[in-house]
Amino acid sequence: MSREASPSLEQPGEEEKEDTAEMDKSSEEAAAADQESAPITAVREEPQEGQRSMIEWRQLRQVRGRHRAALTRIFRRAETLIADRASRAQLGSIREEIDSAFQALLVSHDCICSVLQNDEEREDEAQYLTDVRTEMKRIEDKIEAGLCSTHES
Repeated sequence: MSREASPSLEQPGEEEKEDTAEMDKSSEEAAAADQESAPITAVREEPQEGQRSMIEWRQLRQVRGRHRAALTRIFRRAETLIADRASRAQLGSIREEIDSAFQALLVSHDCICSVLQNDEEREDEAQYLTDVRTEMKRIEDKIEAGLCSTHES
C-alpha cells in the first residue's frame, strides 16, 4: 500500500495545524467571554455552624459507606473462596482483610457518632453497626466452617 493511497499515514500539513490552532484560540476566547458576561447569582458564604456539622456528617457518612462497600466486597470474595474450597492460607488471609476493613469502618463510624446530636440518630447508628457485626459474624462462621472442612480433607 503506497503512502498516497493511505491518507491516515500522511503527516498533517501546515494548513491543518493553523486551522486547529485557530479553533482552539476561538474556543478559549468564547469561553472567557461567557464567563465575563455571566451574571453572578450567588455569593459564596461560610456555612453556619449547623450547616457545617451537616456537611461534615454527610462527608463522614460517605466515607463510612465506602468502608462498608469495601467490607462487603471482601465478604463476597470470602464466600467465593469458601465455595471454591480454598486453602487454609487463603481463608486466613481473607480473615485478616475482614478485620482491617472492619477496623476502618469502626473508625469512620466513631467519627460519625461524635457529631450526632440527638438520641434517635445515635440509635440509628447503633443499629447500623449491629447490622454490620451480624453480617460479619455470619461470614466468620462460614469461614470457620470452611476451615474445618479443609482440615477434614
